[in-house]
Amino acid sequence: KFKTEIEVKEEPIMIQDVEINPKEEIEIYDEPISFTEENYHLKNELTHTGGKLYQCSQCDEAFSRKSDLIKHMRMHTGVKPFQCNQCTKDFSWKSHHINHYITQTGEKPYQCSQCGLVYPQNRH
Repeated sequence: KFKTEIEVKEEPIMIQDVEINPKEEIEIYDEPISFTEENYHLKNELTHTGGKLYQCSQCDEAFSRKSDLIKHMRMHTGVKPFQCNQCTKDFSWKSHHINHYITQTGEKPYQCSQCGLVYPQNRH
């Protein structure tokens, strides 16, 4: 059973004037562990065991990777860093931007290996 707290020694980051703080502690192993380069493998283990170090300052969501928290914060801040160069529409997520771009250009880069039909997205 998880009983011990882990200290995360990491500075808060700012995204569009919203401060994102990693959780100060998390219950996981039997002895306190601070994250350094030497024990990075333990931080990696947290991603597999459900340990979530990064807490959203705007809601109850928590994430095991800082990059996931940064992407999540776009929902709260309205930041849309990806812009279509065809119609100037903005997107919060790169995948939405790519799908939109393919729609704009009419490109169908995915082909079925069985029948040869082509598709704009790799869902078919």
